[in-house]
Amino acid sequence: MEYQCNVTDLPAIVREQQLLHAGDRVILSGTVYTSRDAAHKRLTAAMKEQGKTTVLEVVAYTEEEGLAGAETAAACGCDILMGTTYSKRILDYCRARHIRYMPFVTTIESITKE
Repeated sequence: MEYQCNVTDLPAIVREQQLLHAGDRVILSGTVYTSRDAAHKRLTAAMKEQGKTTVLEVVAYTEEEGLAGAETAAACGCDILMGTTYSKRILDYCRARHIRYMPFVTTIESITKE
């Protein structure tokens, strides 16, 4: 299946209409922002100028990876760090920098095919 839409319509399409399936092709119009670490600071600053709350989601499975994500969040001035497995070190790091910490709410299990 192929869909054409403005990027601002995509969340509604996915959430409300549940039209997309694996393998579908989506052609977007509009502005799409992607970035790496160097651009996060500029993007965060631009969002804060507009009064937005900023969130960095980090998919990290070890304490060291999560702490690196927390350091990125602090360097960018993010308000919230999401993701990572819970770690008191990450919590303490975030608290000291006034970053709200929202780790995964469950344990991570390995999934294997049988």
